[in-house]
Amino acid sequence: MRDAVLVQVLPFGGGRELSVSVDVPTAMHRGAGLHRLTCPIKLDARNTIGGGVPVTLSGWAWLSMTGMDWLGGWSTERPVVTRDGQPFDATLVLPLTDEQLAVIEQRRAGNELSDCLVSRVGW
Repeated sequence: MRDAVLVQVLPFGGGRELSVSVDVPTAMHRGAGLHRLTCPIKLDARNTIGGGVPVTLSGWAWLSMTGMDWLGGWSTERPVVTRDGQPFDATLVLPLTDEQLAVIEQRRAGNELSDCLVSRVGW
């Protein structure tokens, strides 16, 4: 089993927190000038948030750790709902233009896409 690309725990105060595990990108949906890179994520409220709470996540993605190659904002594909005592899945979506996709492909040059992307999680 592959390790997650990013694992982060988001504190919400009052002892509530959400663990976010982002996996490697699984698909590139190509469109006419705008594309979508998708990544599966696993969310776990760690028994600190009750079931039935809607959650939408967003963040930023870069191509390098220097922060000079900003790709843009990503978000969950749709709002998801917490589950009592069990992890739940969602999908992150990063919209990309033709120019951004060309830069990714140039940088990637045969490497795994996960080796090229750096991401930050926010709420």
